[in-house]
Amino acid sequence: MLLFRFCLLACVFLFTCSVSLAQVTPQKLACLTQALADLNRFETHFKQETYSDFFDPTLAMGLLKVARPGKMRMDYLEGERKSMIWDGETCYERDDMADTATRTPQEEIKDQPLVRLLLYGESLTTHFQVRNGKSLEAKSYQLIPRGGGEYIIYIELDQQCRPMFLDIQFEDGEGTRFWFKDITKKDGFPDDTFVIPK
Repeated sequence: MLLFRFCLLACVFLFTCSVSLAQVTPQKLACLTQALADLNRFETHFKQETYSDFFDPTLAMGLLKVARPGKMRMDYLEGERKSMIWDGETCYERDDMADTATRTPQEEIKDQPLVRLLLYGESLTTHFQVRNGKSLEAKSYQLIPRGGGEYIIYIELDQQCRPMFLDIQFEDGEGTRFWFKDITKKDGFPDDTFVIPK
């Protein structure tokens, strides 16, 4: 009987510890919330690694521009030759290597990880459960989508509380990592930045 009680107490203790380690302190959560809320209009250079259990990783680099609400543009400059534009209603993707262009209603892809985080990140806790990432001390976080989702986002902030690394891991073993460099807040963009070609 004593052994049973000891095992039960040990299980409760371990469960409590794991829950407390997963929880983010209010100060740490405020840092991430403020970091994303501050990025209403910005541009940054990025490096992207796409990986899988089934193929070798691929690398690409480019320029990312975001203007909330709902507008984003990714221009790939190395590794891939494509552009993606979200104009608030439609997502347009032009792949020069495949010579294809597609248009998708933005409503249909609003729950995609990058879209949900960057375009709607000012409402972080509405869309994600926030937990500690791979380090308790560093500004490292794990974002789990509310309402279901087959992915987890790991995000790390630099000393200025700006995103420097993002890892989107899917349940099937595939994922995409982003490294951000020289994030610059913008007062505005040229009028044609988020205009989809006719």
